[in-house]
Amino acid sequence: MLHPSGRLFIDNVDLESDAGWKAFAEGAAAAQQLERPPYEPRASTAAELTTYAKRTGFEQVQAHRWSPLVVVTGVKAR
Repeated sequence: MLHPSGRLFIDNVDLESDAGWKAFAEGAAAAQQLERPPYEPRASTAAELTTYAKRTGFEQVQAHRWSPLVVVTGVKAR
């Protein structure tokens, strides 16, 4: 549980970056014949992650691109 004014940090492979798309495409090609392991991250977009944060009540939500990652930060409302 995050306390009021607590900070949120989410990172994932940035599907919108060239490096992120390449990682996604290579992973998809390699997994065609295998069952996807549950720990393997799914690629996301900045818009997707910021929407999740805003819709769940976080404020000061910002997206940062550190290719091949997208990072979203926010502050829990008081």
